[in-house]
Amino acid sequence: MDLKKIQFILQKAISLGINTRYTYIVGLDSYDCAVQKTKEMMPYTTDIPIVQIFQNYITEHSKLRHKDSLNFEYYLKLRANFSYIFKKQGFVFKPWENYRSLWYQKL
Repeated sequence: MDLKKIQFILQKAISLGINTRYTYIVGLDSYDCAVQKTKEMMPYTTDIPIVQIFQNYITEHSKLRHKDSLNFEYYLKLRANFSYIFKKQGFVFKPWENYRSLWYQKL
């Protein structure tokens, strides 16, 4: 399913009075792509997205990881940028909803 289809479904849910959110796995996309797509999803989201860190369960999973995510700064920058984007939307982070989260403690 592509992003436009997901946005269509979420918009339809919002029009029916249904709250919406999505799960985003950090580490699969470049930094720029992650930020841009998160911004693009905000009009279709009524609650803070669930943001998790990609984990390798088998060796082959490392092939899925974007090269940007091999640098720890990638995660710190994304956390700061996502926090800014979410705050502008009025979203409040809920650590208990994010078990592989970027928000495990304050920076």
